[in-house]
Amino acid sequence: MPCAANFSDNDEKFWVSLGAPATEDQAGYEAMTYTMVGGVRSRPEVGDNAADISESVLGEGRVCHRFGAKDGGFIELPVQVRAGDAGQALLLANHGTNANLSFYLQLADGHKAYFNGVLGSMRRSEATTESIMGMVFQIAINSPELYV
Repeated sequence: MPCAANFSDNDEKFWVSLGAPATEDQAGYEAMTYTMVGGVRSRPEVGDNAADISESVLGEGRVCHRFGAKDGGFIELPVQVRAGDAGQALLLANHGTNANLSFYLQLADGHKAYFNGVLGSMRRSEATTESIMGMVFQIAINSPELYV
């Protein structure tokens, strides 16, 4: 049986821009100027979760589920420290400021995934005898993912 996909995630790239787009559509995101973030070690899961609204009904013995507000949640972006990397510098300058940032993922299959949010924190990665100096940025996503 052949492999499930013809693409390796190895070719993905992560980009950042200051501010939110004027419109949350392809034209709005593509009108922005982005800086690539270097040294990205892995890309976390991205996408919305819908809140579970559940209620038990007497006499039926079942829980009814519906879905409510959607939330992009938090993602963690681990990177190797790269001196002079413009994308990392932009992230470092904006963590904890509540400034809106826009992001896009250049996916290995040629598609792009756009979203925006705020950068809540930056932590230094765990150091071991087998590790390379790194940082982990936490991004709170405030928009739906736009996949184009």
